[in-house]
Amino acid sequence: MDYWLKYDLPVIVVLFDESSSTAYWKEITEATARRTPKGWYVEVPRENVIDEPNREALEALTAEPLAIQRLFRLNLAKPWIQAVDEGRLLVLRFVVFTNKVVPRGSISLLDKSDETPVELSSWFFLWGGFDVLKQQLQMFFPWASFPSLGDDPEDDMDREFYLEDLFDTHHGVCAEGEVIMHTMEWDDFVEQFEGMSLDEIKAQYDNDEGFELTYELALSEVGRAFLRLDEYLSGDENSAE
Repeated sequence: MDYWLKYDLPVIVVLFDESSSTAYWKEITEATARRTPKGWYVEVPRENVIDEPNREALEALTAEPLAIQRLFRLNLAKPWIQAVDEGRLLVLRFVVFTNKVVPRGSISLLDKSDETPVELSSWFFLWGGFDVLKQQLQMFFPWASFPSLGDDPEDDMDREFYLEDLFDTHHGVCAEGEVIMHTMEWDDFVEQFEGMSLDEIKAQYDNDEGFELTYELALSEVGRAFLRLDEYLSGDENSAE
């Protein structure tokens, strides 16, 4: 039992009832195994049958903790993280088709450091809007930040002018060629574009069939911290500083 409790992989005990051809299971952990004067005691509940209804519970035994899953995903992305850290130009290119019955698109990770771009990986996704897109980026690329290519902070004035034009076009009431009032408040209108760059706003309003956006990748705090952690994990025992 001591060996089982210290084992790296999950361990279960299985009791088989020949009369009913039913197998019962219980995970062996320090919480479920109790030492007795004669050895060990493990209670196996009758509801723990090895069958389809208990499939998820059994599969959960092999699921790594969330922290380990996140570290595993970062390790898979390590070549890309290192490339950005070394100064290579990695970009995400989004091509979204909004004119489909189910709006969808593709994401391509490109290395544009050299004259000929190299596609490193690609994925397909269902388009749910910019809010969903940003949530997905944070989930799948926690190691990166996404300053939009060509979106210079000095372009804030252009963004303001563009929003004013949209406001007049979509919510303005005209008389004799002049906008005399609006059908919604300016603050409410601007709020829906919070966090969106000028390129993103234009992409949403200027193309009814679809649009393309490109984001240059920079390392986030998570990405920089991962490189430090990876250096420690990959070093020798005397390199912990």
